[in-house]
Amino acid sequence: MTLVALFLIGFSGCEETLKGLYILQKHGDMYGTMNFTGGPTPSHVTLGMITEKGQKRAQATAKFLAQQDKYKALLTRAYDYNQFSFYSTFEEHSKMSSLAFTNGLFAGKGPKTDDGKCIFTDKCNQPVPLVSVMEKNEYLLKAYNNCPVASAIMNKKKGSKEFKKLMKDNAVFLKTVAKAIELKINNDNVLEVLETLKCNAESEIALPASLVGKEQEITQLFYKLSLAEIPRDDQSYCHASLGAFMREIVSNMNADIKAKDPIVHHYSTDGEFMEIFLDCYDIPFTDRPEYAAMIVFELWSEGDASFVRFFSDLKPALDGTSDLKAVKPNVCSSTEKCPISEFSKGYETVIGAESLTEWFYNECGYRTTVNNVPILILDIVLAVLFVVALVIAIIALWSLCRQTKKMQL
Repeated sequence: MTLVALFLIGFSGCEETLKGLYILQKHGDMYGTMNFTGGPTPSHVTLGMITEKGQKRAQATAKFLAQQDKYKALLTRAYDYNQFSFYSTFEEHSKMSSLAFTNGLFAGKGPKTDDGKCIFTDKCNQPVPLVSVMEKNEYLLKAYNNCPVASAIMNKKKGSKEFKKLMKDNAVFLKTVAKAIELKINNDNVLEVLETLKCNAESEIALPASLVGKEQEITQLFYKLSLAEIPRDDQSYCHASLGAFMREIVSNMNADIKAKDPIVHHYSTDGEFMEIFLDCYDIPFTDRPEYAAMIVFELWSEGDASFVRFFSDLKPALDGTSDLKAVKPNVCSSTEKCPISEFSKGYETVIGAESLTEWFYNECGYRTTVNNVPILILDIVLAVLFVVALVIAIIALWSLCRQTKKMQL
C-alpha cells in the first residue's frame, strides 16, 4: 500500500515544458530623425537609422538569450519559418534592429558551398524573412499613432497640467535649445527635438556648441516629458493602443501551445509602445526603456494546463549582457504562473472579434458609415460622380474646340 502511494505521489505532478518565447524589444541605438547639427553630418549617416553600436547591441542581446540554459534549445536551432517569426514596424530603425537581432541569432548557420565558403555573407548569416512589409504591423506595434482613439487621448494628455508644468518649468532651457538649433519648440515637436539631440550626443554627430555639456539635462528632460505623455490609468487608451497586439500574441499563444515544437516570436518596436505596455499592466519602471530593452513572455505547458511567465530588462548592456528579472502584470494572480485567460483580461472584445478590421472600426474610431450610409457605398457614388464630371468636362472641351475651329473658318 505504501509503495502504491509513493508511486502515485511521484507521478502526480506534470513536467513543465517551454512551448513559446515572445520577445518584445525596443530598437537599437539610432541617429536622430531631425536634421540639425553643430557641424557637418557625416556622409554615412541617414536620419532615423540605427547606428553601428545599435546593430551590435541588438546582435549581442540575441546571442545572450541563446546562451541561457532554458532558451538554448529554442534559440540555437537553424531558421525554420514554422518555428520563428520576426515582426517590425515600417520604420527603418525598427526593421534594421530586427535584422540585426536575426544576424546575431543565426550567425554562422547560413548555407555554404561544398568547399565551405559562405554563400550569402562573409559571416554565413542565415537569411531570414522579416514580417515588416505587412500593414497590420503598424497597428500591432504602433497603434498609439494609428488608432484615432489612442491618438486623440494622447493629444489630450499633451495638454495636461503635468506636461504643461514640465514645459513651463524648463522654458528657459528649451529657449536655449531652440536658439541653438534655430527652431521654434512646442508641445508637438519637443520630444522629437530632444530625442534627436540625445541620439546625436550618443553618436558621432556633433551638438551645437552652446549645447555641449548639457547632454544629461537633455536626456533627463526627454525622459520626464516622455513619461508625462503617457495617459496613465486610462483603460480606453490601453485598449486602443494594445488591442491589436494582444489579439496577435494571445492568438499565437493559443496556437503555439498545441504545436509539436516550441515557437519563437520577436517583435521590434519603439520605446513608446513598451512604455504603454508596462504602464497598462502596472509593471514598475522609472526611466524610459533604453535601446534594445526587452520584455520576454514565456509560454509553458504543464499537463493540460498552460501559463505565462514574464521577464524584463529595460537597460541591457552594450555587450548584450542582460539582467532579466521576473515581473508580474497587475492582472496576474501569480508571478510564477499566469494563465492566458488572466493575461488577456480586459481585451476580450478585440480577441473575440471576427477580424482586426472589425475591431479597428468599432473600437479604434474608424467609421464604416456616415449618417447610416456605408462608407464603401459613398466611395462608389463619389467615384461615379467624379467620372461623370470628367466626361462632361471632356465633352465641353471638345465642343469648345469645334466652335473655335468653325469661327476660324
